[in-house]
Amino acid sequence: MATEEEALYKPYDQFILFGDSITQMSSDPHMGFGLFAALQDVAQNPHILLLTPPPVNEYQLQGFDESKGNAHPSRTAAFTKEYAEAVREVGASLGVPVVDVWKAFMSAVGWKEGEPLPGSRDLPNLDQFARFFTDGLCYSFRLCPVSDIVVTNLWKRATFDGRWISGTV
Repeated sequence: MATEEEALYKPYDQFILFGDSITQMSSDPHMGFGLFAALQDVAQNPHILLLTPPPVNEYQLQGFDESKGNAHPSRTAAFTKEYAEAVREVGASLGVPVVDVWKAFMSAVGWKEGEPLPGSRDLPNLDQFARFFTDGLCYSFRLCPVSDIVVTNLWKRATFDGRWISGTV
């Protein structure tokens, strides 16, 4: 049995953030949808919380790509949206809660389904969207409150004994 001190440091919950690396369109470190969906095989009774990848800003990403020697665009707003959708689908199929970081970004700029994606080259570079990023990929502190609100709302939906109430936040 764990000591009280050990129990304080035992990780009870896991956060799996499907971040920007999986949305890169080149073969490395891209994770194909088949492998991505295979996560169902490893989800055996843990309390899992999935986080969608955040969107990207293709305009700012150009400088990031150039600095890394990557072909531009290494990621696109549309491709990142597909991965966010895949995370939601995996969460729904497993009854695992999803923190929709991608949607939190998009909601913060008033985006609606069917409209051109902020951050894509289908729209001009939007200052209200660009301010969330340091380089088009990594988000700045201005976004942290959005992420904090989303995660906090999910925690509030957990049951008393630590089981999750399924759904997307």
